[in-house]
Amino acid sequence: MGLRLIISALATHAWMIAIIKPFYGLEMALLLVSIFKYLSLYFDKRLTGTVYMVLGCFNYLGIAVINPIAGMLYDRYGFAKTYLVMGIIAWVITLIGIQVLGKGRHGKEKAKQLTVSEI
Repeated sequence: MGLRLIISALATHAWMIAIIKPFYGLEMALLLVSIFKYLSLYFDKRLTGTVYMVLGCFNYLGIAVINPIAGMLYDRYGFAKTYLVMGIIAWVITLIGIQVLGKGRHGKEKAKQLTVSEI
């Protein structure tokens, strides 16, 4: 996501954006698969859909908060600088996520699944 945003910021013609935009579909498919894989690893399989719906609600709340800020940046600094800032923020969040969520990936510790009775 961060890479697509940064490349969009560097695009100088509308046709470049038209070529970059379809990558959003691939990005969303990979994101959904990785979210469900993470949820199935740490949560009971019966809860995966419910947890995803709850996370989806927070996603829409986050969009509602970020949209006015992005609009203000777009009005003040323009498309390229706004997308560059958003791309850098996406990379920072990705790096933090790798550090925080990737601790149990190396096979040394088995992830403890939360069951329905624990929640």
